Amino acid sequence: MSQFFVSFEDDLMRRFGTEKVKTTLQALGLTGDQAIRSKMFTRSIETAQKKVEGNNFDTRKSLLDYDDIMNEQRGIIYVRRNEILDSEDIHERILDTFKINVENLIDNHLEPEGYLTDFDKSEIIEYVNTNLVRNKTLKPSAIENKKDEEIMNKKQELILSGKEFSRK
Repeated sequence: MSQFFVSFEDDLMRRFGTEKVKTTLQALGLTGDQAIRSKMFTRSIETAQKKVEGNNFDTRKSLLDYDDIMNEQRGIIYVRRNEILDSEDIHERILDTFKINVENLIDNHLEPEGYLTDFDKSEIIEYVNTNLVRNKTLKPSAIENKKDEEIMNKKQELILSGKEFSRK
């Protein structure tokens, strides 16, 4: 025969709702050194164990989802890396990457209005000046009263006109 003992000080018991059970025992006048055999307490322990198992399952599932995403991104990067390594010249690819980045930047600011607001334009200018250009600054006056497509072209022109991107 074997017996299973659980302390109310056990991590499992402290974390998952045994304060109510402990309070009930104290109200009944039971001390901490007595063995308790009760279906109510057994169910309480089983419930706590199921909660722990559920939390652990959710954690493992989240990690697996994260791992799947990382593997997918890793695959994309390896494909791009191999294309770059196999290319004679990657200049056009770099230019296209910058153009796509600017297009996405503009497109992300078009919603929900369907056009660029003054606030959108100021955010775009700040992003471009902070992240995409060196030794240059895009001034708000450069895109004032311009259509969305003209703004995109102006930003691409500014970014691609830098010495580090232009070919000689």
